[in-house]
Amino acid sequence: MAEHKMKPTETLTPKFRVSFPELYEAKSFKQGKPKFSVQMLFDKKADLSALKNIVKVAIKEQWGDNPPKGITLPFKDGNEKELEGYQDMIVATASTQYKPQVVDQKGEPILAHDDVYAGSYARAYIEAYAWEMKEGKSVLKRGVIFNLNMVQKLSDGERFVKRADASSVFGVVEDSSSTHADIDEDDFLN
Repeated sequence: MAEHKMKPTETLTPKFRVSFPELYEAKSFKQGKPKFSVQMLFDKKADLSALKNIVKVAIKEQWGDNPPKGITLPFKDGNEKELEGYQDMIVATASTQYKPQVVDQKGEPILAHDDVYAGSYARAYIEAYAWEMKEGKSVLKRGVIFNLNMVQKLSDGERFVKRADASSVFGVVEDSSSTHADIDEDDFLN
């Protein structure tokens, strides 16, 4: 099989911690169009030069060698969010309106939605895209976002959302056949 030739605005990310994975069903935020997305949590010591480079290329392609000031970049400081696992991380979101391919370490499709969860580790194939929001002839905002193409789960990790095991909550039920037999609706409603 021939190796895919990436555009200058595309790259594979380094390993990241998965947060808010919406990889199997598109979700809408703030009345926007439904999108598939993932928040990528990179250790602050991680080499993000490939991501920074595709951002620079997208900026140059959109605005040339002398870009305007005030461009919103796709990187956020995790310490500014009070969420588990975000401390000392660089956060970047990648999204798409098209369902991304999600594969395991061997490149095989992951079909079970719960296999890629908040706290697991992955890498992604992304593209930087420059945008402008205009009103009439005035530009209100400019920025660069990451478009999500594919995700490869690399390993499991401690889940951010911890749930109790159902067997420890419910316990054993001996006989469920008489559960509703002794309930008198009139007594219940009075």
